[in-house]
Amino acid sequence: MQITETVSEGLKREFRIVVPAVEIEVRVNDRINELAPTIQMRGFRPGKVSTNLIRKRYGPAVMQEVIEKVANEMSETTLTRHQLRPVRQPQLEFEEFDVGQDLEATLRFELMPEIEPVDFGALTLDKYVIDPTVEEVDNMIIAEATRLGLGFRPIAETRGSRSDDFLLIDLACTMDGEPLPEGSMNDYRLNLGEPDPNLPEFNEQLIDVSAGQDVSITHVFPHDHDRQDWAGKEVVVAVTVKEIQERREIVLDDEFARTRLQAETLEDVRKRFTAGITESHKQATADFFKRSLLDRLDQGRAFELPESMVNEEYAAICNASRRDSAAEADAKTTVEMVEDNTGTPAPEATAIEPPPAVPEHGHDHDHSHDVEIDQGYDEITRADFRRMAERRVRLALRLQEVAAMNNIELSEAEIDMIRGRVAADVKARFDEQQNTAHIAQIFFEAIQRQCYEDKIINFITELATINDKTVSVGEFAALMAAKDKEDPFAAEDATLES
Repeated sequence: MQITETVSEGLKREFRIVVPAVEIEVRVNDRINELAPTIQMRGFRPGKVSTNLIRKRYGPAVMQEVIEKVANEMSETTLTRHQLRPVRQPQLEFEEFDVGQDLEATLRFELMPEIEPVDFGALTLDKYVIDPTVEEVDNMIIAEATRLGLGFRPIAETRGSRSDDFLLIDLACTMDGEPLPEGSMNDYRLNLGEPDPNLPEFNEQLIDVSAGQDVSITHVFPHDHDRQDWAGKEVVVAVTVKEIQERREIVLDDEFARTRLQAETLEDVRKRFTAGITESHKQATADFFKRSLLDRLDQGRAFELPESMVNEEYAAICNASRRDSAAEADAKTTVEMVEDNTGTPAPEATAIEPPPAVPEHGHDHDHSHDVEIDQGYDEITRADFRRMAERRVRLALRLQEVAAMNNIELSEAEIDMIRGRVAADVKARFDEQQNTAHIAQIFFEAIQRQCYEDKIINFITELATINDKTVSVGEFAALMAAKDKEDPFAAEDATLES
């Protein structure tokens, strides 16, 4: 096997590999001789079939087997001989081959950059726990009581409903002229001050209505609705307004706790809400801690990044942005279809289609034949996306190096647990007619990457010095705002490749 280095630029490496025809022929002959004793053919005793006959019948299959084995050896031999560590699986591209010719191929890859180890024992980080103030707890109690309508009373005068009122209503929904039981109910209490983001027009059409009035509201579900049998269809909601209630000032005391919140004292309610606020912020504080840790890792000594990985991540970010824009445009058009009352988009409000998504690949050829990956984005946005891509790749490589240096990997038990979790989740969320095997594999790979990353983060955390700090909700919000202002894109870090 002849191996010649043809490209050595930064982290890029390229080798031309030639396996002489005579070596291929020797390997084919050896394999045929190895198989001969096991071949059984009518008219011949076992093991007595001539090699020429075996070659005639099985030669192409043997040749394919030999080439596959040689292909594996090409990568292994090149990396071992030159003592190289690729950042990921090398790409092997064969030239046209025929029997009797040399087997020629080009091996391309990028090296794992040299990353200076971090002394995690010298790392100091703050870990926050939420302990809300009495004022924050009371505000939350009042907000929840308001949401439930506990601070509302029937209006005394005759007037139309206002945007901050509660309505007591009956609902009856029909789709395709047939009743829709899932959307029908009686004595439903609707907070006009909290519109459903999926049905923003619903609350709007119930403002300035009177008690006893009947209102008909039409809504078109988006084409990507979770329920396929509802996607793109029109539903008509017949609403009967039974009562209008207006906001009254809520006075928090023991009496309110007993009569309205089913508690002995106000202090009991405060304790319950304090625990709930702390619990509800656990994920946010965990994410903040992880982001702070990654920020510290990203402050380490800079190193060269594999260009193909950065390009692929950049393409993924651009495509994700396009998908988000398309979803927003679809939602906006759906609302306009309802407001136009025609079932079709209003001409002046038709959404502009975003550029099509671009395949996420990292090769370096001229993209003049492709749609530009970042077409439609200004220079500032492109620079932000590029910086985000570089950070993601840089952090992924740092964590990958930590795992390699410390033999961190998911155990078989952990992988089995992930499979069980995915199987249960998919069974609960999808029906049997969908391609659940494909869905399960996507879920599995995503959760596996996240668990792998979390295991590395936990390893680092155990070595670092962690200062537990208690902060109020407002103080934690200020910390998050300050970090977002420092680097708004750092919160968008991607997980490791498996």
